[in-house]
Amino acid sequence: MHYHVTNTDNPVDFPPANNRATVEVELDDHEWYELMKLAHERDITLNQLVEQILREFIQEHHNGTLSKPTV
Repeated sequence: MHYHVTNTDNPVDFPPANNRATVEVELDDHEWYELMKLAHERDITLNQLVEQILREFIQEHHNGTLSKPTV
């Protein structure tokens, strides 16, 4: 499954001058289902949830606070 996220008002700048970007996210069906449930619980759209997750990830990367993945 593929999903595209368009950023419109993110404080973390994406490369395009108009501050908008399309990001392709590849997850399996179970992962999408879990994200859909979480978005529903938060009463936001799936697109908004994915944008929030990406913003947090990018901000943590810029701050140098991104935790190392565990195996």
